[in-house]
Amino acid sequence: MTEDDFATFDRAFRRLSGGYRLKVRSNDLDDLVRMYFRVLESAPLDTVLSAGKVCLETLRTFPKPVDWLEAIRSLSPAGVVGDIRTMTDEEAAAWSRAERQRWQDEPCRCLVCQAAGVTHRFLRFVPEFTDAGADERAFHPGRQRIVTTGHWAHGEELGRWYAARDAFYGKFPRATRMVPALVGTEP
Repeated sequence: MTEDDFATFDRAFRRLSGGYRLKVRSNDLDDLVRMYFRVLESAPLDTVLSAGKVCLETLRTFPKPVDWLEAIRSLSPAGVVGDIRTMTDEEAAAWSRAERQRWQDEPCRCLVCQAAGVTHRFLRFVPEFTDAGADERAFHPGRQRIVTTGHWAHGEELGRWYAARDAFYGKFPRATRMVPALVGTEP
């Protein structure tokens, strides 16, 4: 969907919410429409509207974004949600493991990390970007949502990540002590 499709999506969303007798204040409904639009915008408008009908036919309660995405996925060719690809099993497992570990893993002693001098630093799971500089996104089948893809940084890339992190904390000395303690990461 594009921003030009928002008015059509807005009308369809409000009709769907009326069908479920969703009790939401007007301002909150405006915010809800915009949030659903952002979540679903990777799919074509006709697929989103068809998925809304599927939700109405199959769900007893108003569809959550994940329900709507699942309906879109069921209407789309295998492996694709709109123009978003579906993660492979290996990618999804690595992403889920990284999330469980709070995007951090034990230090690595591979040759690339040794050459960069970062064998004493924890590995970091970092986002991937498209050629245009936007986050690379994919549908995570286990989480039933679209996520930013990533990989474990090694070597020079890991060194750059820590240099940027150290520069940030250098600007906010008090945060150097407080933030890591709050989120449970190394200082």
